[in-house]
Amino acid sequence: IKKHNGFTLIETLIAVSIFAGVMMVIVFFGLDILGFGILIGDTIDVQQDILLMFQQMAPEIRSMGSSVNGGYAIDSALAGSFSFYSDVDSDGVFDKVRYFVDGTDFKKGIIKPTGNPLIYDSANEIIIEKIDNLVTPISPFTYYDKNYTGTELPLTFPVSIPEVTLVRVELTADQSPNNSSSRATSSRTIMIRNFKN
Repeated sequence: IKKHNGFTLIETLIAVSIFAGVMMVIVFFGLDILGFGILIGDTIDVQQDILLMFQQMAPEIRSMGSSVNGGYAIDSALAGSFSFYSDVDSDGVFDKVRYFVDGTDFKKGIIKPTGNPLIYDSANEIIIEKIDNLVTPISPFTYYDKNYTGTELPLTFPVSIPEVTLVRVELTADQSPNNSSSRATSSRTIMIRNFKN
């Protein structure tokens, strides 16, 4: 009787099938982990962009003041935009600053006064995109008066500009608009320093 060493065809097929099944499980698990990592990374990127924008915006709003020609410190206060005067580049001259929503982007516009006498020419506005992929509906700005303690309702629109002493900005953005789990929301409530009293 000859003794044959090795596997039969059926044993080989079963072993290959088990090996392929284990490899598929490992590959799908790895892809899930990779996808989750990318999702977390996207969320952190969005949160970081919003926080960096707030770090720039908050001091500008706190230190706003009159325009170079004596105009009121706040130019306009709408649900989708806020325009005011602030010395953004510390050159001693108050620039016109506008934070606003444009589609699903949150942008900043700066107009440096020019001419003699100095004026704010909207044709000279420099626009910088700060946050993209905002989640709609987008109404990031709410405004409060001097009586705000944390529970009051915001001022109703149209806002009476001289009553505004505090601005709340809330932004929700999503780096992957098709996947709401990467969505990040952040807000700041900013007291206008010169309007505290």
